[in-house]
Amino acid sequence: MMQKFLKNIQVRAEQVLARDPDKIRYAGFNIRLISNMFDMLLLFILTLPLLFFAPKPDLNSIPANAPPRVVHAFDLHRAGEISDAQFTHDVLPFVLARMLTYGLVNLVVIGIVYVLFWRRFNSTPGKMLFHIKILDEKTMSPPTTMQYIVRFFGYIISTIPFMFGFMLIGFNRRKKGLHDFIAGTVVVYTDALNPEWERKKLKYQTYFMIMVFIIGVIYLSKRF
Repeated sequence: MMQKFLKNIQVRAEQVLARDPDKIRYAGFNIRLISNMFDMLLLFILTLPLLFFAPKPDLNSIPANAPPRVVHAFDLHRAGEISDAQFTHDVLPFVLARMLTYGLVNLVVIGIVYVLFWRRFNSTPGKMLFHIKILDEKTMSPPTTMQYIVRFFGYIISTIPFMFGFMLIGFNRRKKGLHDFIAGTVVVYTDALNPEWERKKLKYQTYFMIMVFIIGVIYLSKRF
């Protein structure tokens, strides 16, 4: 069933490419935001086991596998032989280094998953759900593996500052984010314009915005 679904997407993509390039439908900000949120949910489930290994920025207990100098600093601090400032100076670099290492490992795992999906399907599960895929902006053919790798690192750049790179999607004709400009890619629909699908898409977007609003209210109520 999945193979048939992917085959249908491929056929529709070929039909899109066979048309006039000026009539290609570029995927906009809202639909890409929703598809990315769907992908992030799947990635969270996939990387959930890594949370068991996530280091905690805790200076009240000796971290696992801490080197002797860090253990010694904890012993001296508990005995009152060094000040809080000296203790933080001795221990904090090790704790931060562990957190950074964990973050990098997590980033590599996510990057591999994204690039593998992009390379195999020119898409991700979220993009497949909304019938959109990634293409090379010049040839309108599947990008190279290097373009995909560059595009993933472009994601990181697009978040700085304040998700500015993603906001660019709403301000150019081809709806390219900063990561698309860097990698030379575009994101297009694999379907021709379909009024019925447009209505469904609007409904999905509305449900998503309501869900985000409810989650935001719950989060703020817990915070305050």
